[in-house]
Amino acid sequence: KGAIYCDGPLSVTGGNFWAVGNTCTMPDAASTTANVIGVMFANAQPAGTLVNVSSDGNVIFTMSSPNRFKYVVYTGPELLLNAEYNVNYGGSTDGIGDHYVYFGGSYTDGTDGGSFIADNPISVYTIS
Repeated sequence: KGAIYCDGPLSVTGGNFWAVGNTCTMPDAASTTANVIGVMFANAQPAGTLVNVSSDGNVIFTMSSPNRFKYVVYTGPELLLNAEYNVNYGGSTDGIGDHYVYFGGSYTDGTDGGSFIADNPISVYTIS
């Protein structure tokens, strides 16, 4: 049920990391060397709802969950400090899914969740 839960340190040393759940403890900024974004929904989203985050017209990720969720967390090499990120949810994709993360294809017909500037290494954006 939790997007991230660990009893002790969690280390991501490269690549991409996605997490989705109803609760989330964000990483500690003092010990994080990568940029992290979190999207928090005020209300739980139904299972299967897509979340699409893009920046400057480029898709950063599109993912969903087999369960209801309120939090989506992501870190990856394309996240930049002081970049603007756009969030959409719902909608559909013709991308290829792998464990609820979708690659390639296009995302359409989602609800505009707004945008935010990732002005901290760990940036959390709330959609009410």
